[in-house]
Amino acid sequence: EGAYIADEVVRKVILPMLADHKDAQLLLVSTPFGRNHFYRRYLRGVSGASEHRKGYRSWTFPSQGNPHLNRDFLEDLRLEMSDMEYRAEILAEFVEEQSGVFRWQDIEACADGEFASYEEGRRYLCAVDLARWQDWTVVMVGDVTQQPARVVEFQRFHGLQSWDEVKVRIATIANAYGACPIIIDTTHGSQGDPLADDLWRETSAPVARFQFTYDSKLRLVENLVQFLSHRWVSYPMIEDLLREMRYFEYTLRDSGRITMAAGSGYHDDCVIALGLLCWGARGNIEDETVDDMEEVLARTRGRRPGRHAVTNRSVPEDLIEAAR
Repeated sequence: EGAYIADEVVRKVILPMLADHKDAQLLLVSTPFGRNHFYRRYLRGVSGASEHRKGYRSWTFPSQGNPHLNRDFLEDLRLEMSDMEYRAEILAEFVEEQSGVFRWQDIEACADGEFASYEEGRRYLCAVDLARWQDWTVVMVGDVTQQPARVVEFQRFHGLQSWDEVKVRIATIANAYGACPIIIDTTHGSQGDPLADDLWRETSAPVARFQFTYDSKLRLVENLVQFLSHRWVSYPMIEDLLREMRYFEYTLRDSGRITMAAGSGYHDDCVIALGLLCWGARGNIEDETVDDMEEVLARTRGRRPGRHAVTNRSVPEDLIEAAR
């Protein structure tokens, strides 16, 4: 998957290895993944393209050209995938990102983190997007001590037998990072609210609730766009996350409203979890503080010692400051 290799790796590591032999060649093979460095190198081998250069050759092989693939199955995939995903994954087209929410160069630039274990003295935040029906539950832990926030733990799962198992899984992950604060989706219709209550009662982790509405999701995604564009977050090369961000699209509804979500048949659980992590981390990244700490902490008094429950509707800094 040549398109998944960072451009810097190609330029600084791979290409120099070809310099000591006159006839050395580099063959890059990949599914198109945005108009990144792979696309630009592809154009060098296209006859008639302004970028065409001597010594380059390019080919395109749509899935329909493979005689061993089931044609009916390929047509079924057209119904399962978004248009952008189908054109890229099956038709091998370099799809323009006009409908994509996140720019590929931003996605790629932030994919330079590494998973890491708990370190005493650092601040962590656990973000949870709960599964609904066939979706996945995604749990991310970020080190939010300094800029950029860094994803150090990622788990994506479904098929657990009960919400108790989900709760134990989340608590175990949070406790592994010093019982760090948890920010969780508790939108009406999910099991998030009672699960958040249980997490607060049964663990030592502060728990914040995030309610999704049209406006709050818009703000959450716009905040994530800003984190990516300013390189305020980093994460390992998590393929599920990269693909979800690639196919997270703008859609114009009949009502005239613009929504942002995964294409038809695709998931956005990883995107939402990363969005929640960046929403909760924003106070640390920009070093913002809540002026009246007493007002924030007053909402948590009367609870068990060392435990705080903060309803986070619009001010993400409340989560971090209450946790402190």
